[in-house]
Amino acid sequence: MQSFAIRPTLSARSDIVIAGGDPGPSVLHYVYIATDVALLITLVLWIVITVRSSRTAPMQHR
Repeated sequence: MQSFAIRPTLSARSDIVIAGGDPGPSVLHYVYIATDVALLITLVLWIVITVRSSRTAPMQHR
């Protein structure tokens, strides 16, 4: 989502700023941050689920 939807628009806005223009207010930076946070949460959950499912059964005492 970031690569196809958000980054090109942010890049166009930064080009306007570099050229001395004012692109006006935008919430795109907050959307970009929110997608990064969602990605981080997804990765952490995936790691936790993977680690829990890969644990071997505890050894039984004889």
